[in-house]
Amino acid sequence: MRTVPAKMETALANGALGHFAMVAVDSDGGGTFVGLDNFFDTDWQRQITLEDSIDNSCEVLTVELSRARELVSLNPLIQYSAINQLWGSYVPVITTGRAIQLYVSTLPYGQVPTLSADWTLRFSGMIDELDPGGRDNTLRIVARDLGGTLIDQCIEEQRVYGAVAGVSVESQMQQILTDNSTGVTLYVPTSPSWNVLQWAQAKKGVLVALRELADQLGWQCRYRWDAGTSAFRLTLFAPDRAKTTPDRTITNRQYAAIDSLKLSLAGRRNAVQVVYTDATGTRQKVTVTNATAIARDGRRWCEIAEDSNGNINTSTEANKYAQAICDDLSEAIVVAEVPMRVGFWPAEIRDLYRFAADGVYTDADLDLAVTAVKHIWAKGDLKTSLTVGGKVAGAYKNWHRRIHQTGSSETDPSKNNDEVGTGDSSQAQPNNGSVPTRGSHYHDPHGTGAGMQDGESASGVQNKNQGFGSQSREARVFAPDGWYVGTGAYGWAADVTVNTSTNQGGGCAAELRATATAVVELVSALFPVTAGVVYTARALLQGNSTDAADTHKVLLRYYQINKTTQVGPDVELWSGRATGSSWGHIPQVDSKAPPTARWACLVFQKGTN
Repeated sequence: MRTVPAKMETALANGALGHFAMVAVDSDGGGTFVGLDNFFDTDWQRQITLEDSIDNSCEVLTVELSRARELVSLNPLIQYSAINQLWGSYVPVITTGRAIQLYVSTLPYGQVPTLSADWTLRFSGMIDELDPGGRDNTLRIVARDLGGTLIDQCIEEQRVYGAVAGVSVESQMQQILTDNSTGVTLYVPTSPSWNVLQWAQAKKGVLVALRELADQLGWQCRYRWDAGTSAFRLTLFAPDRAKTTPDRTITNRQYAAIDSLKLSLAGRRNAVQVVYTDATGTRQKVTVTNATAIARDGRRWCEIAEDSNGNINTSTEANKYAQAICDDLSEAIVVAEVPMRVGFWPAEIRDLYRFAADGVYTDADLDLAVTAVKHIWAKGDLKTSLTVGGKVAGAYKNWHRRIHQTGSSETDPSKNNDEVGTGDSSQAQPNNGSVPTRGSHYHDPHGTGAGMQDGESASGVQNKNQGFGSQSREARVFAPDGWYVGTGAYGWAADVTVNTSTNQGGGCAAELRATATAVVELVSALFPVTAGVVYTARALLQGNSTDAADTHKVLLRYYQINKTTQVGPDVELWSGRATGSSWGHIPQVDSKAPPTARWACLVFQKGTN
C-alpha cells in the first residue's frame, strides 16, 4: 500500500474530503511536462481510470479528455491548433510514445492542492494508444506503466546466459537488460539466492523474459513504487504470501454493499507436481501438498512440466517453485467485488485489508488481499473498487496457464482480469503567440507580489489572485488562495496578513509585518517552467522601512519535475529596502530556467529587522 499522506488521513478521519487528479504529458518529447487539468486555461480532463491486477505485467491508465474547446484542439492531427504550435512549429502536445504521469491528492473538504507536497505521483508510463475519433468530442488515451516499454522491446539476438558453475539470477536479468540497451537498472531489495546454469535466451519481449525467470522462483518482476528513492523502479521481489497483519482496516462505513462474494472450489489446487530435468539430464519430479486443504477439499492435483533445458535443475529449486504455486492456489478462494464508499487511491494489488463486519455479509471481520483494483477520478470525485481474495498471492491466472491437468479442463477462478494549475494557483498560460500585457500588479507594502512573464516563448506566467482578494477561506486564518507562508506565521496579527486599507487600486495587499523579527517568506504555488526559457518578473510594492538593515527580496525558486527537489540556490530577482509611502515598481529582472527545472515559485522575503 502506498503511504497515506497526513492530510489525507485527516480528511478520512473527518469524513469530509476532496479528491484531485492531474494528468501531465511530455509535451515536446524532451521532458517538458504540461498538466491537462489547467492547460490553455482549460480543464481538459473528463475521466481518469487506473487499473491493475496480480496477473498483469503493468498498471494501465485510461484518460478521457475533451478533444477541443472553441478553436483550440488537443487532436494531434490538427497541426495548426495553437496547442500543437506551442513550441513555434508543429509539435503535437499529445501523441503515442510520449511519457505520461498521474498526480493525485486527497485533502480535507474545502482545501485545494497548492503545495508540491499536496500532490503524489501515482502513475508513470508511456502513451500506447490515442483515439481522437467519435462524435462526442472525446480524445481517449491508453497508457501502460514503464514496464510496457520493456514488453514491447524485443530481444533481437539469442545469447547464452548463466554459468557452468552457476551465477545469481538477478545478475543475469540485469545482463539481459544491459545487452538490449534498455538503460534500466533492476532493483533487488533481497536476493532470491538462486544461481542459474547456462541457457540460451529465446527472442521475446525483455520484460516477458525477466518475468519468466521470476516465475520459476514464485517471485514477481515488474515496476513498483520505491519510497526510498521516490520513484517507480523495475523490481524483483517475493510476494509476501505469509502476511497476516493487515495494511489497513476498512470500516463498514468506508465500503459499500459487496457486489459479489463467492467462495469457490474452482481453481483450487492443493497437490502440485513439478517435473524438471536435473544436472545429469534425467527427468525428475517433486510434489508439494497442503494437508489442511486436502482434508477440507479433497486432493486436487496439478502438474507443471518444465522444459528439458529449463533453469530449474535441482529438487530444492523445484520444491520452491511448487510451494509458491501451492500457496497461491490451495487456500479457499474468496472472490469479492468491494466498491468503496470513500475513494482510496493508495490501494494497490497484494495489499491486505481488514474489512470490519457489517452484520449483513459477515458478522466477523474479514482479512482479504487485493487481487485487482480500479480507481476512477471524474467530476471531482474518486471511486475505488477492489477485487479481493483470501490471502496475498503471487498470481492466479499465470499459474493456471502453466498447469497441465489430467482429467478435466482447467478453470480460472479469477475472472478479472503550459500550465498546471491547482485551483487559484500560479500558472503559465500560453497566449497563442501574443505577449501578455506587462505590469501585472501584486499589491504588498513590503514587496510581496510579482508578475512573471516568459520572455522567449511569448507565454505568460501569472497568478490569478494578483490582488490577494481571492479568499475562499477565512482571511483572518488562512493565506490568500494560491499563496502560503513558507517561513513565519499567517494571521491577523502574525508575521503575514492581508491589508485591505493600504493597497493599490482598492483591492487587498499582502503585508509582511514590521513586527516580525525573523525572516518571513510569502510563497506562491508552483507554476511550470521550460528549461532555457527566460522569465521576467515585476513587482509593485510600498514600504515604510527606515532601518538600513531591513532587506526585502523577491526570489525565484526552481524545482525538478517531482516538485520537491530544488534546482540550485534561490535566484535573487531583487533585493533592497521598500521605502516611501507611494506604490512603485521594482526594476524589471530576468531569469533563465536551468536545464533540469520544470516548476518554480515566487518567494517574497522580509529581512530580520
